[in-house]
Amino acid sequence: MRYYLLLCLVVMSNCTNAQIVNPFSVLKYDSVVMYEFIPGGEEGEIVSKGKLDGQIKKRVLLDKTTIKSLNHILGLRSSFNGIIAGCFDPHLGFVYYKDGKVVGHISVCMACNQLYSTPDIKRRMPGLSNSLRHYFNQLLIIHKFSYALTPYQEKK
Repeated sequence: MRYYLLLCLVVMSNCTNAQIVNPFSVLKYDSVVMYEFIPGGEEGEIVSKGKLDGQIKKRVLLDKTTIKSLNHILGLRSSFNGIIAGCFDPHLGFVYYKDGKVVGHISVCMACNQLYSTPDIKRRMPGLSNSLRHYFNQLLIIHKFSYALTPYQEKK
């Protein structure tokens, strides 16, 4: 009976885990660069065929603290519960590098509230939550990127 109760507690604790499958938390990289870009190519993502795609407007090398917080928030289940639209015209990208080679990337469209990543972040809901949207927008404001949202746009 004790083993049964212990098993039930373990299963319940795993069900309430606040994390999702986030490959960026275990990815081997040595730097992360945040990009403002105008999409190119068919898919519109920051990276295509292992190379930067589109027109790069601005780049910022992220510090370790920012990378850690980015990886953390990407792994929270509560970061993905928003409604999406269909445009996917991203202007915000994060590229993870190891020895100068792309090992992962994230493209974010703040207008339609979604992101695509390689490797894929497994999540139940596709849309960005208000908290993740706010986090991305704060990075845009801090680094003076052109596509930062106004407070009114951020709440939409």
